[in-house]
Amino acid sequence: MRIIRFAFPLLLLLAVLTFSLSWTDRLAPALLGWVGIHQFEIDLAGWDASEVRIGSLHLTLDHSSGPIAFKVTDAVCRYRILGLLQGKLEAVAAASVDIDLPLAIAAPGDSPGLVLLDLANLLEQLQLRNLPVQQVHLSRLLVHRGSTTDNKQVAFSVDLTTTENDRRLRIDSTAPNRPNPLTIHLQSTDEHYSGSLHYDLAGLSELLPQGKNSPAPLQGIVKAEIKADLRSAAKMPLHFACTVSALRHPLFSAEEVRLQLDSSQPLSTTALVLAPTSRLSLRNGQNQGVGVATLVADLSGQIVFDNNSFQIQLKPASPWTIEGVTFGAVRLAPVFFKNLSLHLQADRGQLQGDCTFATPLGRGTIKTDFNHRLTSDAKGNFSIQTDGPIQMGENSNLRELLATPDIALALHKGALTFSAQGHWQRTSPPELQTAIELIDGQGTLFEAPFSGLTLRQQLRILPLMESIRPGLVQLTEMQGPVPTKNFVMKMHLRPSPPGKGPNLFIEEAGAQLFHGSIGLENCAYEPNKPHEACQLHLDNLDLQPLMALQKIDGLTVSGRVQGQLPLQFSPQGMTIHQGKLENDAEGGIIRYQPAGSTVLDSPLTAYALKALEELHYHRLAALVDYLPDGTLTLGLQLQGKNPKLEAGRPVHLNITTEQNLLSLLKSLQYSYGLTSELDRTIRQQPSRQPAN
Repeated sequence: MRIIRFAFPLLLLLAVLTFSLSWTDRLAPALLGWVGIHQFEIDLAGWDASEVRIGSLHLTLDHSSGPIAFKVTDAVCRYRILGLLQGKLEAVAAASVDIDLPLAIAAPGDSPGLVLLDLANLLEQLQLRNLPVQQVHLSRLLVHRGSTTDNKQVAFSVDLTTTENDRRLRIDSTAPNRPNPLTIHLQSTDEHYSGSLHYDLAGLSELLPQGKNSPAPLQGIVKAEIKADLRSAAKMPLHFACTVSALRHPLFSAEEVRLQLDSSQPLSTTALVLAPTSRLSLRNGQNQGVGVATLVADLSGQIVFDNNSFQIQLKPASPWTIEGVTFGAVRLAPVFFKNLSLHLQADRGQLQGDCTFATPLGRGTIKTDFNHRLTSDAKGNFSIQTDGPIQMGENSNLRELLATPDIALALHKGALTFSAQGHWQRTSPPELQTAIELIDGQGTLFEAPFSGLTLRQQLRILPLMESIRPGLVQLTEMQGPVPTKNFVMKMHLRPSPPGKGPNLFIEEAGAQLFHGSIGLENCAYEPNKPHEACQLHLDNLDLQPLMALQKIDGLTVSGRVQGQLPLQFSPQGMTIHQGKLENDAEGGIIRYQPAGSTVLDSPLTAYALKALEELHYHRLAALVDYLPDGTLTLGLQLQGKNPKLEAGRPVHLNITTEQNLLSLLKSLQYSYGLTSELDRTIRQQPSRQPAN
């Protein structure tokens, strides 16, 4: 900073000596080269004891990213001799200043990382005190990288005026055929200072460092204002507001991002205390398939800073709120982060932080941490996990996490643990994996109680979704219209072509129901091959409870069946074609004695109805077809005898029935839900004591 402070006086002194003394022609380049100035050329129009007039000035300044060239025309520098010796000028004016920046940036291995602003020094600089010049007027300031044309050139004008207790800076810009990309206004007194900024991010993109490791360009409009009251009794010592609208980047976008920082305590050189009115908000953000409609974050806390690092410590009184979160077609309900505690720390080389907050469902705490290197490799990692198991309770309904729930699932009990880890770097795609475990889960699914739910899953999400190890789903018992016990499924996900979703592979699955069992193994569902079938094995199913679900008046069936159903999965749903069922060796009895009106409406012949009044069958076979719309078609073959029909003559029947299975299940579910609700209501009624 001392070299910059004395640059003007040094240039003036050398200019005067070069103009006056011929022997300095050799001395000046050596002295200027010592401070990194080369190719120095000056056309000195004149000078006296109070000012130097320069017709033109050319020089090149050494910089780590490459040489910077300056061209100045029609400049006047006014001074006083005593002030000049102290490194101060009275005024500087120039008709034009042209600054040519290097085209490329330093190589990645030479990058020193991000140098963070010293906030205390920044607040001091905004007061425009102790400047090396009291007045500056630059009519036309041009800044560019390499050669440029006039129709793309952004021109700035700079005006600085300072008095003993009033300091003002104004920077304006003009650009051909587009809005002004940059405007800065600052005003400062001994007790107050204020400022405003208007910045079109795309308007000055050509001034950003260029190179293969340069960050992707940003688009958007930045508007900021700052007000500071330096009096010790001030009610609001600092107010800062910054809004970025129409933000665009190849990886993310937002309609608006707003940051507001308020301090209710006097400004300090070591810390900035943030009042409860400090806020961060976002509207309509998008990031690679993830969307956020609104985000509001209370920034109560403090910022602790020194020369080249800072810490943010937040413990807001109000919860952070995120609404309208979408993951593809899934839309979440509003999420509230309560009991939040956040700590961020940044220095020259990295940004790191940790955070804890209460879980949105159940009782527990989630903790996160991350680390990101502020160097050219841009390496980083993060983790999020439950701090011990989350205890699910009566109100832990997972539907509450979804804006439009498609599942009727509620967890009333269970211990849930969750974790996710990810890392990234500039030269490779990001990686993300997650693990979830639920033990001893109890709750309801479509109003049907279940117990003994165990869930384990460990997935790699990025760069491709796949299982790290096979997942497990276990369920001890599920009540309802179709009672089920000992359900077990082991499965894992396999990668698939982009845009098709992962492939599901079920190693084995099985359950006990209708006093028998069902199961399948080595079943693969691939979106690209939806017509491959999985064989579902049925073993020893009791027909009596199965047929009771049909609720056909006058029909009872005994016996057991087994068989195989080829399941085909597609985006439209499940299909069964030519599944086969048959009875066991013992056979069974069918008794069908419908009421009179039912007999008249029956498609069966009179002989078939008479035979089914008491059919002792030794063979029952069925061909099963099922369509995604719920249509179930059974082609039955029955062989047996009716002792009351023609002296027990053998009976052979071929019967085709059709029913909508989905409608039946919905009816059973509705009926069971009403019964469950009635039972709960009765249990909740206070018991009546008998009268004395």
